[in-house]
Amino acid sequence: MQAYALRKGQIALIPDYQHLFYSDVSLYKGNYYFYWGILPSALHAFLSTLTGWTISNYIIVSLFLFLFVYYFQRIIFEIMNADKRSSSSNGFITCAAIILAWILIFSLPFPYNVYKNQWFFGRFVIYEQQIIFGLSLALPGLFFLIRGHIKNNPVLLIEGACFLAAAAWVRGTWFVLAFLAILFIFGEFIMKKNFRSLLNWTHYVFMMIPVFLMCGLLVLNFIRFDDMFDFGMKLQNPMYAIYLRNQNGLFSPETQFFDTIFKMLAYYASPALIQMSGVWEKSASWCEYELPCLFHNNRMLLLLVPVMLYGIYRAFCVNRKMFKIIVFLGVAALVINGVIFYVGNIVTMRYFVECYYLAILLLFAGLTAALSVKISFPLLVLIFSFYLPGNITAFTENQPELRLIKIVENKANLVDYENISQKRRTSTVQTKTDFMYKDVRWHEGIVTASQPETFTKYNTIGMSPLKNGTIVANDLSAVYIKPQKMKGLLANKSLLEFVNIKSVSKPGRIKVYIDKTAIAEFPIVQSEARTYQAAINYDLKDDVPRRLLIYFFEENTSYLPAKQSILPAFLFDKISFLRS
Repeated sequence: MQAYALRKGQIALIPDYQHLFYSDVSLYKGNYYFYWGILPSALHAFLSTLTGWTISNYIIVSLFLFLFVYYFQRIIFEIMNADKRSSSSNGFITCAAIILAWILIFSLPFPYNVYKNQWFFGRFVIYEQQIIFGLSLALPGLFFLIRGHIKNNPVLLIEGACFLAAAAWVRGTWFVLAFLAILFIFGEFIMKKNFRSLLNWTHYVFMMIPVFLMCGLLVLNFIRFDDMFDFGMKLQNPMYAIYLRNQNGLFSPETQFFDTIFKMLAYYASPALIQMSGVWEKSASWCEYELPCLFHNNRMLLLLVPVMLYGIYRAFCVNRKMFKIIVFLGVAALVINGVIFYVGNIVTMRYFVECYYLAILLLFAGLTAALSVKISFPLLVLIFSFYLPGNITAFTENQPELRLIKIVENKANLVDYENISQKRRTSTVQTKTDFMYKDVRWHEGIVTASQPETFTKYNTIGMSPLKNGTIVANDLSAVYIKPQKMKGLLANKSLLEFVNIKSVSKPGRIKVYIDKTAIAEFPIVQSEARTYQAAINYDLKDDVPRRLLIYFFEENTSYLPAKQSILPAFLFDKISFLRS
């Protein structure tokens, strides 16, 4: 869909809000955008002109998967080859690297019977593909940075920065690491004489490529969302209130701190430790399906962590080449884990996998430095072999496949999409996901319980109409509404009205945002229903759906509580949204 729009010369998706709604789309000022990266779509748009859409789909996915597996193997080879105590031939190391890479990639260390519903490759539709696509460019970036630093080769360093910058065009989670890599390379060029002596003007020109890539990504964000650092996540329409609250909730610094701690424990610690610490109750985050809890499910890996730490110390003392590899892997693992811990809106297996592959490479490097490759290689093969039967069962029960669509253009120059994917067998993991809704409905200037047929799960989130004519709402809710024209309003003015609004149990304040801009704030109480009107200095020239994001803050606070109350926060009879 994104590739088709690019071939038509525009960034926004085709068709627009008048004809389709796309699951998880970001709607801003009447335009649809996907929050995931645009680079695979750009490659698909180009390649499809040569091969056709279907063949291009398979080529793009195969290319990214190849890059991921190949450079994962190359990094393992570098780790093995850096072990000075090993006298093994390159042929043996190559075979060992291939075996270990395939085991670490495809034999995920979780009991399949417990994690069946969230097995990563069993849900390989869109979201998981983006994780792998990002890793497919980040791992070559790390590999070239490692090789370039070891060999004092500025070209390899710059190639590494290019790949990491490209990874940021696929997944915004790689933006920070790409930025740090560019700063590191400039620092190396300026500070180290052994690099300065090798440089000429062509290296500086080459270095502009990752810089332009990063700047181009910031420009793209600004064009789409009027903010260079906005990747569209907070404008995403998740269709479910629990996701909306996690993405857009205004939480206190204390709650955000406990969010970070909870996600860290959820990914690596145990459910018992989470329960004992009480962080979940103080956190606004939550988990899809089961907590990953890597070390809880893999006690042997936890026992190997002290050995890894000793290996890092030993590499610092006696093996500088291994230490350089560990530093690059360690920084990458820490940065990506930090980004996922802090920015990730929920705990989910696909986010963890993005961290896991870097963490397991770091673990292997530390073990190799401490024990030698002759011990670390068979040790990890043995540990992960326990999970092979479950993963083999998972691959036989669930056949990962592409979600292919057919583009249909009619004589009126309108486009439609048809799902042409045919499942070969029933999957125990893959669930039917509606990615497109064709009978599109938006609120037309009014939201009222007397028109329940106008409510859909994508135009009203966190609100429910009742039979008595009242609408109840959570402490964070959203409606997508087209402001209607009203005679008599001053130019460039709009009018927002809440009719008979009151809180359910506690007095508080309502704060309303249109898209990303705060437009109204007023108090409400539980004892008296009030009608609130506000003239808004916000020019709404187009008849396009806008997101009204409505917060309810309890009295004397500007933050949402960590957990949503089981009771609605407020209720009202009608919302009117009018424009000049």
